[in-house]
Amino acid sequence: MRGFKYRAWTRLAEFMGDLMLAPARRLVNGSVPELVPVPLTKAKRRERGFNQAELLAQEMSRRSGWPVALHLSRERGGPPLARLG
Repeated sequence: MRGFKYRAWTRLAEFMGDLMLAPARRLVNGSVPELVPVPLTKAKRRERGFNQAELLAQEMSRRSGWPVALHLSRERGGPPLARLG
């Protein structure tokens, strides 16, 4: 996951999106969810060049037909989540 997120191994989105889809389908139990990727700050987006959550959501959408909602924006950053866990 760190390679995908920090080293721009974006080709992993297809593989990881596929892995995430089966459990997601069980959770929604036949309904059609809206996939909402967690947005990055503008600075993080510029730094990485992509949003890994958005790539995963797009891949899951491509395979499932579920819509991706890109309505959210992040105004300020907090501590990196990788350091919290």
